[in-house]
Amino acid sequence: MDSQENCNGKETQSVPENKDIETVDDLINFEESLKEPDNYYAVVNYVRLLGGGSLSDAVKRAWSTYFSLKVKVSCNWRGKPRKRIQKHGLQKSLLTEAIFSNIMKSAPELFQRIQHSLGRDSSVTHDNNEEDSG
Repeated sequence: MDSQENCNGKETQSVPENKDIETVDDLINFEESLKEPDNYYAVVNYVRLLGGGSLSDAVKRAWSTYFSLKVKVSCNWRGKPRKRIQKHGLQKSLLTEAIFSNIMKSAPELFQRIQHSLGRDSSVTHDNNEEDSG
């Protein structure tokens, strides 16, 4: 992943596109980079552009865009071993959160169900753009 300066003059890693994540180590490093809000929102916006006819289609498109086949076979939802091989979990991944954050604005009830299935409360820690309703 290349480095670049964000609007605050800080150096951040560029968001990989088109299967730049070739190994689980790359995935872990990528998820670390998503802790930087600029990177996180770049992924959110990119995933939004990918679209999809349904939730499952949108998720498949997003994961297929970022993950190589090698990474896909090394991951599962909960990170449980399969056939004695430890898998990397995607359930609590920042990439998973970025993918599902697009749903929050278009289908809030569905988003709350997803958050519940992810084991999180209904608030999103990365969304600083919410307006006060009071």
